[in-house]
Amino acid sequence: MLTIDVSQAAIRPGQIFRQQLSYIPETGDLSEDPKSAEPVTIAVEYSFLKGVYLVKGKVSARMGMECGRCLEPFTHLLEAEFIEQYDTETVADESDSDANVVVAERIDLTQKVRAVLLGAVPMKPLCRDDCPGLCGTCGVPLAEATCGCVQDEIDPRLKDLAHLMEGLKKKGVE
Repeated sequence: MLTIDVSQAAIRPGQIFRQQLSYIPETGDLSEDPKSAEPVTIAVEYSFLKGVYLVKGKVSARMGMECGRCLEPFTHLLEAEFIEQYDTETVADESDSDANVVVAERIDLTQKVRAVLLGAVPMKPLCRDDCPGLCGTCGVPLAEATCGCVQDEIDPRLKDLAHLMEGLKKKGVE
């Protein structure tokens, strides 16, 4: 569990407190391969004013991923920031399970950090921006070798458009 003790902030309202945290994600938490998971670091600033704790954080982690083009494993630095408010009063309505509440002068950041990191994962992770990927015909990684596959074949759905373009080129229209 990733928690911060905010008891000093309640004693000194308005003062900003800073704390560095780190933890190793559990299996299946953020990474399917626990050997590739490095410690997640969190730089937290928090303060207390008028019954509310304001928590700002910057999360960073190196996560093992698989390239969306060539399927090679690589590590990627994820960085994300968050700002969250936590109330000191216990929520009477249990239906609001998403309420941020301070319990015993401690704030649990585990779920927030997890959500922030998962939101920072790219939809299509790439080992590098210019990754050529795999050959669509034979599956050879194009970054390592060139294959002898002929790429002139036109998608059957675009064949009519290709004939139209050829006709325009013959007429001199570009």
